[in-house]
Amino acid sequence: MQRVKCLLIILLFSISVRADVEPLVSLSSYTVNFGFIPQMGEFSRKITFKSNTNDTLRIGKISTYCDCITGTFDNYVLLPGDSIVLELRLKPPKLAGRLYKVSHIYDENNVRLAKVTVKASIFEKGADFKTILVEPPILNFSQFGDKGIDKVAFFISNISDETVPLELMFTNSEYFELDFPVYVEANKKAKGTVKLTEKGKSCEFGESFTFKYIDAKSQEYLFSVPVKRKVFAGRTDSR
Repeated sequence: MQRVKCLLIILLFSISVRADVEPLVSLSSYTVNFGFIPQMGEFSRKITFKSNTNDTLRIGKISTYCDCITGTFDNYVLLPGDSIVLELRLKPPKLAGRLYKVSHIYDENNVRLAKVTVKASIFEKGADFKTILVEPPILNFSQFGDKGIDKVAFFISNISDETVPLELMFTNSEYFELDFPVYVEANKKAKGTVKLTEKGKSCEFGESFTFKYIDAKSQEYLFSVPVKRKVFAGRTDSR
């Protein structure tokens, strides 16, 4: 009987020790929530992986379990105490509705290092919103021929009877600069602008920004707006 008690104590101790072991990596965020998103466009979010071990880690694979989500690292070798960045990109499926996917990241020995949850609520064109509406739903800087645009305005319409506070949560300053309003008065519109950076003017990209709004019931919601640029060659005269 005494021997059984000793074995139980050892087992409980080993379980508690394993529970207290620090994970091999820490993430800046374990959940990516894009909130409301239109069916068209691309969305991205960057997550920092920080090493918690004295060993060098090598990323083996990223399993997203969905063709609509892809992931790439800026470096697939994580040195002790160092950090690398994972970029998750979402191209929404055609069907509207809620999206909830969990991506798993493994090392070269197929040991799972972390998992990241991606969430979104995909809406159709002309969807009926009760609080706000973003127009246009996609900010398009695509260039046809030699002429292009470098600045686009957008409007956030408040279709409720209360002032709606706004807060910018995520953006991409690498490709564009954002002038974003902080609130929308009841039954009015607030104007924002997106201006391309020099890098944004010189390349194609599909990015997004995400903001938070609060309705009359103090409920918080997220809304993401895609920003894209493609370059199409001009027509050549065949005569």
